[in-house]
This record gives sequence, structure tokens and C-alpha cells, in this order.
Amino acid sequence: GNVSRFAIGPLVGKIWNNMQDVMNGDSDAKLFRLISGHDMGPLIPLLYAFKIDFNHWTWYASMISFELYKVGSSWAVRMVFNGKEVPIPGCSSVLCDIAEFASVIEAIVPTSEECKLTVTPPAPKHNINNPFSSLKRHIPAGTQLGFLD
Repeated sequence: GNVSRFAIGPLVGKIWNNMQDVMNGDSDAKLFRLISGHDMGPLIPLLYAFKIDFNHWTWYASMISFELYKVGSSWAVRMVFNGKEVPIPGCSSVLCDIAEFASVIEAIVPTSEECKLTVTPPAPKHNINNPFSSLKRHIPAGTQLGFLD
């Protein structure tokens, strides 16, 4: 859903952009990119975003890899989770045709329009420079406390 798009979508977008750079022959493209994290980010959100069915917590030292392959005159992507190929929903085979993978990515990565914020944040309820300033009203007059202004 939308939570995945905004939580993990930007990371998936970076991965996809790098793949596109490789496919386009960009000499600055990274042939290997390592992104590390924890179970709650990015592992489980990545699995959820790609609609991978898993019914357990990710193991310690788990790993997800996206492998880009040149297949004839086209390209394909394979997803591997802890050493096992993972079929990506929306792809017709484990070695996912690049056009099918692009459709999957489109559903995960938010557009630049979606990422624009139009919400005005609320004004702070206390002095930002002194987070203890709101305590003054709860302290009896005449009490000497050095950390309050």
C-alpha cells in the first residue's frame, strides 16, 4: 500500500535507478551496491513491498539481493533471499523480464509528485531552544533551578 511506497519505495527507486544506469552503459554505474540494515528496515519492508509471502521473522544476518542479468538483447532481474531464489509476484518466472520488473517497480516507487509535501507543520508547544521551558508553569515561584531560563 501507500505505507510501503513512502517507507521503502525510495530505496527501491535507488536500486532501480542504479540498474537502469548499468543497462544504459553508464560508466559511473555501480556493478555492486551493498545496503545494510536490520529486520525492520529494510528487510521486512522490502519483502512486504514486493509482496513476497513469508510467515516468519527474518533471521539474523539475513540478506536480500537483486541480481541484474543480460539475457540476449534484453535484461532480467532475480531476487534472492537467504540464498534461495524468490519468485516476484507480477513476474512470469524467477528470472524476471525487465519489462515485468519495471511494472512491479512502478507499483512500489512513489512518483516525485506523490513525494511533494503540502502540509504545514504545527507550531511547537514549547521553546525549541529550551525543551524545559514548559516546566516553568509547574514549578513554584522562587524555586532556583539552574537549567531553566
